Amino acid sequence: MIAPNILANLYSGMKNIRELFREAMENECKWSTPTFYRRILNPQNNSTAEKEMMIKVARARIVELLELIDREDQNLKNYQSLN
Repeated sequence: MIAPNILANLYSGMKNIRELFREAMENECKWSTPTFYRRILNPQNNSTAEKEMMIKVARARIVELLELIDREDQNLKNYQSLN
């Protein structure tokens, strides 16, 4: 069995989280990418519902990242038990 590349997998997961967050916000709020970045620069334009969606989307992305970390932890334990 080849050793898992934990560093690469975790780095990739953390690197992608920003893009996944942006894409989810654009989808949920029906925003274009330019609108997303304008909302960052002008936060007063964000409605209460949009702010609540930001928290919901961020929480979902963090849960996905934690699931990745758990999988990598389990892969490492499985690899170590075989060697």
